[in-house]
Amino acid sequence: MIIKLIGGILVVSSCAASGCIMSRKSRYRIEDIEEMKKAVSFYKGSVCAMGLSAGEAFRETALRIKGAVKSIFEDAAEQTEKREFSDIQQIWKNAVDKNVPSLFLNSEDMETLYSFGAIAGFMDRQQQRENAELIISELERIQKKAGEKCAREEKLFPSAGALCGMLLCILLF
Repeated sequence: MIIKLIGGILVVSSCAASGCIMSRKSRYRIEDIEEMKKAVSFYKGSVCAMGLSAGEAFRETALRIKGAVKSIFEDAAEQTEKREFSDIQQIWKNAVDKNVPSLFLNSEDMETLYSFGAIAGFMDRQQQRENAELIISELERIQKKAGEKCAREEKLFPSAGALCGMLLCILLF
């Protein structure tokens, strides 16, 4: 009887813990979006205020941010310096694709991330600034929507995990 009770407690607590872990995925997504907003803002400042080229701006931005987004900008700067591609948009897409496994972004977020490559290095500084501001506002909209979803999931998933654990206990015992 004691063994069953201990087993039941372990099953319910492990299911609740897995629910908590699943709810953190949305929080990580919001952090990635926030970091991308910072990165676009730094890039905009590097290009518009400091007058750097796209490759130099990628490098400067990578120095000021962290996480998986930093890796994207580092890879883009490295590819620009090596001149692996003549198209900045292709360089950006390859850098993003290389770092996708370490990001917690969904398809809508990725489209916005890919669209950043379209503005990098192609237009005059005024157009790059305006388009960077447009991408930042789009990221803010996505972040707000993700925050609402995250609030719901942080309440739902741990409770649902505990309930699934209880259901397992009922079925097994």
